Amino acid sequence: MKIKVSDYIVNFFNKNGIDTLFTITGGFAMHLNDSFGRHSNYKIHYQHHEQACGYSAVGYSKTNSKPCIVCTTAGCAATNAITPCLVAHQDSLPVLFISGQVKSTESIQKINTKNMVLRHYAGADCDIISMVTPVTKYAKEVLNIEEVKDVLIEAFNNLINGRPGPVWLSIPVDIQGLLMEETDIPILKKANIENNFSVNNFENIYELLKKSERPIIIAGNGIKLGNCIEKFKKFLNHYNIPVVVTILATDVIENDNKLFCGKIGLIGDRAGNFAMQNCDLLISLGCRMAQGIVGYREDWFAREAKIVYIDNDQNELEKTNTHYDLKINMDLNNFFDAFYFDAKEYSSWNNKCLHWKNKWQFETPKDLSDANGINPYHFLKQFYYAAPNNKITIASSGSIVTNVWHMVNIKENDKFLHSSQGDMGFELTCAIGAQIAEPEKLVTPILGEGSFQLNIQELQTIVQYKLPLKILLFNNGAYGAIEITQTNFFKAKFGVDYSSGLSFPDSKKIANAYGINYISVRKNEDIENAINTFLSYDEGAIILEIFCCIQGRVPRLNAIKNDDGTFTNRPFEDMDPFLSREEFEKEMIVKIV
Repeated sequence: MKIKVSDYIVNFFNKNGIDTLFTITGGFAMHLNDSFGRHSNYKIHYQHHEQACGYSAVGYSKTNSKPCIVCTTAGCAATNAITPCLVAHQDSLPVLFISGQVKSTESIQKINTKNMVLRHYAGADCDIISMVTPVTKYAKEVLNIEEVKDVLIEAFNNLINGRPGPVWLSIPVDIQGLLMEETDIPILKKANIENNFSVNNFENIYELLKKSERPIIIAGNGIKLGNCIEKFKKFLNHYNIPVVVTILATDVIENDNKLFCGKIGLIGDRAGNFAMQNCDLLISLGCRMAQGIVGYREDWFAREAKIVYIDNDQNELEKTNTHYDLKINMDLNNFFDAFYFDAKEYSSWNNKCLHWKNKWQFETPKDLSDANGINPYHFLKQFYYAAPNNKITIASSGSIVTNVWHMVNIKENDKFLHSSQGDMGFELTCAIGAQIAEPEKLVTPILGEGSFQLNIQELQTIVQYKLPLKILLFNNGAYGAIEITQTNFFKAKFGVDYSSGLSFPDSKKIANAYGINYISVRKNEDIENAINTFLSYDEGAIILEIFCCIQGRVPRLNAIKNDDGTFTNRPFEDMDPFLSREEFEKEMIVKIV
């Protein structure tokens, strides 16, 4: 019996558990569009920009760790989806991108030879596979019908095995419409994970734990990607070791957990960085140990600690950006299942970490007045105090993202989504995917008026699918983050606000045009009422616009001005606003640099 190739593709991925699609229809994907549309088991979401489709897919997979599909037509439609593919690659998400293509006989991949390299030949063609290969686990253009089944198997195996990441298939329009033999669709299973470690590795970790007086755990995104948050918490409770989190792992532990110390790195908080820097044993679980965590001076990072680095990607373990004492290539699920020894008591150290947390958690600027607009820290502190649990916060770009990360208060069943690219236009569209993945959760994208302009058209998608998003829109009248940078470095500004050539529309008029409820707040005295109205609204999406001042992150890494007028950079634990040297020395345990 014969079946159309596009029908087989759609059936194949659904039989293997994928049921969610984000798409824009187009001519070179017409058979795929038809096959998806006729299939009764797909939840299809039609959007207004391919980048938005990709970001929504990213939000979906970030929320539930499940694979989903983005389908575009050829050429510029496909290239529009490359940025979210990059995010899926760097944030390790199982998103399948399928793009249409011109006829296989007219494809640039088929036409070009060693002696003839054309830029363009037919229709909306482009060599999309060459473009996306660096940011995918597997990328393939199907140029003949005989390879369809094998390509689909290879694509799906890459999607579900190893470190997660995106896959890209390019299907020419003529191949889509051909008839092929309807063979049985194989149901593919995740392969058993082989780990490159020995029992001695476990013994070595245990010996380090026995000798340690001040251990700390860095919780990374791999804990979420491995769906092992509960195993992680059980591990923490057994060994009673304090933990700090990276921004992508913000939600692996609640803020009120006695073992939670804070947030770390270049944009971390004082409590988290103090705990990390004063430890004598650091165990990294599923954290890439990137520059934002280690910093620019490897000799300053956790400088009196032994460092154990556990990750399922051998490539990450090859880094030499700081002093690693033990590297283990292992899946975290297997690690948590297999690593079990008697626990040691670290009560004195735990109390010290709790002291730092109580002293510095949710640190705010001194001036919280509304003279120049509401201070974001002041608003966010009240918002997270009032907000219920079981919510999803999305923050990605601009000055507001660090304000949010410092103030977000993770409660039971909360999630926090962030893009490692810090890309504008991410929050609103990511929230669409998150709400689709978790329809019962309160989903709140938090963004600035600059990011709002990118993918603003997706407000109609929110209306179309009746998504009850609660959108916090911070308006400081500028690209706040880059204005801070320009002012600090150049004492001038260009293209960041009205006076330097950039302006923003009236958000209330935009909300009204889309039929979305809108409220705003300009004064501190009105914040509580605005938040209550915002949280209690239950008739669809709502936008709360906060007219705010430009506020950089507090605390932040900075340099100290010396007596001779020169500046000296400081390590993670010494953050601006600087503690008095007397207080700083009193709090420190390791040698001060």
